[in-house]
Amino acid sequence: MIVYYAGMAGNVADLYSAVKYGCRHLMLTYYYKNSEKQMKRFRKLGLHIFLDSGAYSAWKKKVAIDIDEYIQYIKNNYIGKYIVLDVVGDPNKTYENLKYMESQGLQPLPVFHMGSDIKYLQQLVDEDYYCICLGGTVGSSREKRIEFFDECFTKFPDTYFHGLGMTDPKLMLKYPWFSVDSTTWLIGRKFCKLATMEGQRIDLPREMP
Repeated sequence: MIVYYAGMAGNVADLYSAVKYGCRHLMLTYYYKNSEKQMKRFRKLGLHIFLDSGAYSAWKKKVAIDIDEYIQYIKNNYIGKYIVLDVVGDPNKTYENLKYMESQGLQPLPVFHMGSDIKYLQQLVDEDYYCICLGGTVGSSREKRIEFFDECFTKFPDTYFHGLGMTDPKLMLKYPWFSVDSTTWLIGRKFCKLATMEGQRIDLPREMP
């Protein structure tokens, strides 16, 4: 399972700290566009970049993302792995965007959101995408996520799945993920807490030796 470190919105200290402790895979978001200088830094460090469209962040802030600008950003920065510009709550528009990006010479990973009819996931599986992103789970209860993931992994056991915003340790170990991403690794700096593989968050002393 590949773990992509997310939440690196230009913070150089976070970047070098992550690399120091073994980070080799980075999840970036188009919503917080990284500059050309930052992208060069990532490549110089040998990091594998995975680009999220930022649709969820844009949806929360009621901001529209221009699909052609997103496509151009991918091409200008020579990004090899990226996600379709998905539309929260609209699987038909998400699929339309997938096909449009493909028509522009790109090969985005598709997204299937929790709450959508399983027929849309079946369609993506039938079209033989090598990996499908499972999204729309952030903020949902663990029970709801388990119900969703159980259905996806049980019905499509031979499909590679990427968990968007999903590094709950228990759920990471429960399913055979191809890859996952999350900002959970930043908990230590943001909240002075240590996240364990058992899902606990332990308070750390404010001053470390």
